[in-house]
Amino acid sequence: MIPAVINLPSGADIHALPLVAAAAYRQVAAQAEAIELTHLANYAATFPDDEFLHLEVAPVLQVTAAYAKARLALATTLVDRLPATMAAFRAG
Repeated sequence: MIPAVINLPSGADIHALPLVAAAAYRQVAAQAEAIELTHLANYAATFPDDEFLHLEVAPVLQVTAAYAKARLALATTLVDRLPATMAAFRAG
């Protein structure tokens, strides 16, 4: 998942390498986030009627309860209602 080789676009100056590398790792970060959201959606699907699920998720992710609730909502929305968007997310 982590790019072993980062290729400069043709005609790019060598000084652009840090920017190209940053863009490559941004893609990796998006892919990792998509994986995290998929796992959160799967976990939420296991407990569909648990209105306090975010209180379990928050300490595991080391985030606030409000942020965990928002992440669970985003995860389930992407997986259940916006699968094409989730696929694009997975692609980076």
